[in-house]
Amino acid sequence: MSITESWTSSYSTFTMCERVPGSEAYRELWSTSARIGSAGTARVGEPAAWYTYKTPTGAFSVTESFGLYNPGTDLHHRILNSRSRWGGTHGTSTYNQYFEGVPSSAYMAPDENLWYFATRPQGDYRVGAVINYNRQPDSAVRQGMGYAIFLHTNPVATAGCIAIPEHLVARYLQQTEPGDMMLLGVRSHVFG
Repeated sequence: MSITESWTSSYSTFTMCERVPGSEAYRELWSTSARIGSAGTARVGEPAAWYTYKTPTGAFSVTESFGLYNPGTDLHHRILNSRSRWGGTHGTSTYNQYFEGVPSSAYMAPDENLWYFATRPQGDYRVGAVINYNRQPDSAVRQGMGYAIFLHTNPVATAGCIAIPEHLVARYLQQTEPGDMMLLGVRSHVFG
């Protein structure tokens, strides 16, 4: 989970939890400071990501990951290549989905060039997890509500993703299972 203290903060605490066997309770495995959207956190129903530079609020499943290498995850993992893209073009079937396009090292908005972000010096997408905000299996894709919400490396303010150090993204991927949930939001709102 990634919990922040205010709607406008771009800082959060990322905590990895696991269910206590034979119980409905959870326990903390580890936590770290994280960066989220540079404009803070979107309220439920507000667009998130590239349009607003806000991180969404809610509980979202994690079913797939990506990167330049596989750190040893049980998630469906995709090794990125020069054609790897994440759809951001409104009205297309690839909106908020992985697809492969023309090989390029250029940025190429609104479709996000995953290869560009993985191979540039900052290495944002050297390894990452897809958070199923505004996409299956959690919900139908709604055009314009935001796309490309990832847990990724390079902990600086993001366009809506959660960013932590690379070794901790790898650790998360090693410890998570398909369908595990990612809780995102402001502490006072989430825990009331």
